[in-house]
Amino acid sequence: MTDIPEDAQIEEAEESVAKTKDFVRFLIAKRSDDYKCSQCGANTWSIHNESGLALDKPSGDGLNGESPVIEFEHDIRNYELAGITYGIHCSNCGFIVFTLASIVNNWVKENPADEVHEE
Repeated sequence: MTDIPEDAQIEEAEESVAKTKDFVRFLIAKRSDDYKCSQCGANTWSIHNESGLALDKPSGDGLNGESPVIEFEHDIRNYELAGITYGIHCSNCGFIVFTLASIVNNWVKENPADEVHEE
């Protein structure tokens, strides 16, 4: 088996966009249950995703989980650096928290969702 260089793994992870349901799973796994806004102290958050739906708390209830999360590209002036992130914002004050897409995408690959089939 050939090892994929770390740079290639990061690049591959950045090329795939997480679905909302996977980003929610990541947030639930990585953030505390009482994750609060550092600006106002509220604990209700919305996810930026392509369906335009908002999330009031980190769970997938009533949210189009198949919708891709919106990617934000951050360029650093005068440098050949760019970062891709996913964002959530405080539903109370609008403070935005970004998470590196490569970290989320790698976690999703390592922690696939359990497939549930209803009959």
